[in-house]
Amino acid sequence: MDLISLSTSDSYILKLHAFSKKIKKMTKVKNILHLAHYFPLKPNRSISFLLNLFLCCYAGIIIAQPICELKSDKKTVLIGEPFDITFSLTLDDPNTVKNLTYQNIKNSSNTLFAKDSSFFEPMADIELLSSVPWKINELSEVIPLQDLSILKTGNQKKYTNTFTFAIYNPGIFLIPCPLLDSMEIKNGSQIFIEVTVPRQDSIQNMVKDTLYPIKPIIIEPTHWTDYLIYLYILLAVFIFYFMYKYFKNKPVKKMETDTIQQVPVKSAYEIALEKLNELEASKMWETSDPKDFQTSLTFILREYIKNRFDIDAPEMTTHETIETLKINNLVDAVLLNSVRNILSVSDLVKFAKAKPTQDMYQPFFDNLREFIEKSKS
Repeated sequence: MDLISLSTSDSYILKLHAFSKKIKKMTKVKNILHLAHYFPLKPNRSISFLLNLFLCCYAGIIIAQPICELKSDKKTVLIGEPFDITFSLTLDDPNTVKNLTYQNIKNSSNTLFAKDSSFFEPMADIELLSSVPWKINELSEVIPLQDLSILKTGNQKKYTNTFTFAIYNPGIFLIPCPLLDSMEIKNGSQIFIEVTVPRQDSIQNMVKDTLYPIKPIIIEPTHWTDYLIYLYILLAVFIFYFMYKYFKNKPVKKMETDTIQQVPVKSAYEIALEKLNELEASKMWETSDPKDFQTSLTFILREYIKNRFDIDAPEMTTHETIETLKINNLVDAVLLNSVRNILSVSDLVKFAKAKPTQDMYQPFFDNLREFIEKSKS
């Protein structure tokens, strides 16, 4: 029994080896019986049946997976130098995949980062320059496969396109396949792109090749207008000198200062009597409103108290003015009563609309004049 099982297992190993070569050429498994042809049922039919079933399922899984291939036109580029990557995707059933995106290329790892993390960066600073004929504006954009053109190869469908990229940091970067429905392709190829820094001598050669030789400085012939600046400076010096001489020798007029000094300064007594005489001569109480007359009369009184006693009477009430004169003993009781009478009657006329008789106006002038004359010194 052991010899039979051993020989049977050896024969199955040989058939598995032949089947592995055959399965590479197959594009699609149509019938389980087709696979069973390679494993006919023999004495140990249970083992043969299970093995056939496993191989059928495994072959279907392999064949049904998407196949991704990447090819680059350059293996080594300079920083910022464009390079092309040709991408091809083969599907047995296009309905199994709906979307494609290349956003994972931003996470292309730098294999030199582990060796020197102080100089190299962990990810690629990559930019998409072109994706013609596919219309992709950004790497994070999701592209429906139904919008792409299909290249049919037998029962399979193939999508292909050429991307142009540029990387702006040095290192050796592992470029992955695009994502299908946000999932990585298990059956896909990966490529390495080495990005180098230009050497100093190559940079100098590039500069020599691109820059024109330095030309000698062109010296323009002198012109008389080149000396205008000196002429302007000389003219300004002469003007300043003559103005200085003119104002220095000009006599100063002292007439105005002498006249100002000779103007006599009027005393508070003189100003008040002058305004009181003008108000009395105008006979304002006969033609105007009594309120206007009382306002003018009390203004003369309050202004005199301010100029004579340095009390801000124009801004005080009648009560405040009387109390200030009384507390400071500035006038006697008789003069204080005269001030009180004048201001009280004025308040009645201005605020209570009282109308004084004609025989009351002359005592106003007499009392105010007496107050001014007796309090002037």
